[in-house]
Amino acid sequence: MQNPYPRTCVFDVLILGADSLLRRPYAERRQTLRSLELAGPNCSVPDAVVGRSAQALAHTRAANVEGIVCKDLASVYKPGVRSRSWVKIKNTLYSLVQSDRYPRHRSQESLPMTHPVTDNQVTT
Repeated sequence: MQNPYPRTCVFDVLILGADSLLRRPYAERRQTLRSLELAGPNCSVPDAVVGRSAQALAHTRAANVEGIVCKDLASVYKPGVRSRSWVKIKNTLYSLVQSDRYPRHRSQESLPMTHPVTDNQVTT
C-alpha cells in the first residue's frame, strides 16, 4: 500500500537548535544534514552528487523531477539573495493536453482545446 502522507525532501540545514549555520559552507551544512539521519517513510535527504552534473541532470529526467541545483561547496547561505554560487538547471519537458471540459465560448462547447503544459503540471 502506498503511503498516503506527503513526503518531505530536505536539501539543507540552516539552523540547528539555537545555532545558525547560515555562514557555514554548504559542504559543512550538508555533512551536518546527513548526520541528523532524517530519512524515513515521510522524509528523504536526496544524495548530493559532486562533479557529475550531466549525470545528475539525466537522473532527474529519468525520475521525472524538476531538475538540479549546482552549488559551490564553499558557498554560504544568503537569505533572499540569488547568487552565482547556486545555479538551477531545469528539465524543460512539454506535453499537449487536450480538454473539452473548459470551452472558450458557449458556441465552442463541442470543440476540444489543446493546452501546452510542462510534464510536472500533468495530473491523472
